[in-house]
This record gives sequence, structure tokens and C-alpha cells, in this order.
Amino acid sequence: MSSKLILLIVFSFIAGLVFLCFGLYFLSDSFVKKMTESYPDKSEQGIKKCEFKCKGSGYVAIFFGLITIFWAILLLIFKDFFSILALIYMVLLAIAFFVLMVVFK
Repeated sequence: MSSKLILLIVFSFIAGLVFLCFGLYFLSDSFVKKMTESYPDKSEQGIKKCEFKCKGSGYVAIFFGLITIFWAILLLIFKDFFSILALIYMVLLAIAFFVLMVVFK
């Protein structure tokens, strides 16, 4: 196994864990409370929209973390298919970002 591949696997695990930690933070009640307090629209509909965005961001971050960790595990198992796995990973990330942009527009 090349040193570049080992470095990529290690950084993928670290990035996945960071995404998971941020996702859990975005889902925490303290974060949602702080965001709703600073949200300019204080109506009930505005607060629900803010809560939806916070929780949606948390779930998306957790999804990115799980995808990234899963990708690192696949790299460990299928070293020879690195290029195909990287392409699939990038397509999944692009789809997730597109969905995120549409949902939070």
C-alpha cells in the first residue's frame, strides 16, 4: 500500500469523525436554541424554519461523516479500485450538496 493511500485513508477517517461531531453539535438543543434566538424572524413559522435548517444541517453533516468513513473502509478493503471508489464518492457528495441546496433554498 502506498503512503499516499495510507494518508488518504487516515485523513478520511479524521474528516468523517469531524463531520459526525459537527452533526451531533448541530442537532444539540443548545445550538438550536442559540440559532433560534439570533434568527431575525421571531414568528412561530420563522422559528420552525430555523429549527428545520439546524436539524437538517445536523443530519446532512452526519450523512457526510458516515459516507466519508464508509469510503475510507472501502479504500482499506478494495485498494485496487481506488479510482472508481473516488468517483462514486464524489458523485455522492455532489448529489448530497445539490439536495442540501434545494432543501434549504
